[in-house]
Amino acid sequence: MDTQAQQADPGSLLPWEVVVVSLKAFDCGDLEGSLAYWADDAVVRLIGVPPGERDTHHGKEEVYAWFQSLSAEHFEIQEELVRADGDTLTAKALSWSDRTRQLGVAPLEATEVYVVQNGKIASLTWTITPQSEAKLRAAVSRS
Repeated sequence: MDTQAQQADPGSLLPWEVVVVSLKAFDCGDLEGSLAYWADDAVVRLIGVPPGERDTHHGKEEVYAWFQSLSAEHFEIQEELVRADGDTLTAKALSWSDRTRQLGVAPLEATEVYVVQNGKIASLTWTITPQSEAKLRAAVSRS
């Protein structure tokens, strides 16, 4: 378990630090610790996922269920902050999961936009790049 995630007070962190600490907790398998940095009414939007896959999660309960599904898929992510504009953060992301590894399309590339309010992640919009989306759709249609 990540001790930084356990000890950090979300209200004392800069917006990007909130995201980083949440991700570190997730990477350590501390899903509850990661969720502590999300607002109760947080919204996750996933733009470009294959048809039939859930593309929106509302509230901590749904975000937690999404975390559980990612964890079960051995999800890994690398993020690089591209821009910070107040509470809105834009990052480039590369992600891997068991499924994308099996399909031969890992890592997927995406742009992520986080909105952090009052020390909590209020929203995340994940948008796959056109190149990764094309690779993913082609691989899914073949499987």
